[in-house]
Amino acid sequence: MQTVFIAGADHGIGRALAHACLDRGCTVYAAAGQEDRTLLPRPGYYCLPIDFHSPETLRDEIKTFTQRHTFDRVILCSEAVGEISDLTDLTLTELQQLLDVNLFALKQILDAILLHATVKQVVLVGVDTTRLMYRGWGAYVATREVMNTLLPFYTFEFPDTHFSTLVPDLTASPELTRIFKTANTRRFPSVARIQGSLIKSPEQTAEELLIGFERVRDFRSGERYKLEELLK
Repeated sequence: MQTVFIAGADHGIGRALAHACLDRGCTVYAAAGQEDRTLLPRPGYYCLPIDFHSPETLRDEIKTFTQRHTFDRVILCSEAVGEISDLTDLTLTELQQLLDVNLFALKQILDAILLHATVKQVVLVGVDTTRLMYRGWGAYVATREVMNTLLPFYTFEFPDTHFSTLVPDLTASPELTRIFKTANTRRFPSVARIQGSLIKSPEQTAEELLIGFERVRDFRSGERYKLEELLK
């Protein structure tokens, strides 16, 4: 049975992946913004509540939680979307908050695990930024892309670990639901277009990702792959 680590297991794709892995008999170590009541009672589930907005504390916390373990797979799927707004309205504080979650927290988590545990595979669950290249999405897209850009460089430092970014189809999440309810769709019409497009459930995406996680190991480490291409 596999042992996996999931960053962001308390909602959306992360929670669905945690349930799906547990259903398959895996042991799941999770870092989550809050403990999920549907996961806590399940055998083989271990959760470390963390503050993704305070990345400076995470390396030591994750080290204590994961050191000397062997992980078949580390899955990074936490994210912050923030508000849909023009870049000229975005403050540096708001941008920093997005970077804390979408870059610095993930880096701290990944570094701690790589340095203090044995890791066979790392997968960053990415986003199809080409679908979001519209007014209002700039800060989210930019902060997500930074981690995508950094990940390949880990292949040089940890050649025995397979790294990849897998990009699933657009998937429902609490963050997207909030945006659909609060964004000004007259000012940012792309929000309405995205809401009206085909959006998969977290459970659908989790099942597809589990297939993709296995198949991507046959491809070059450090690259970004669209999940739909791996499923063909």
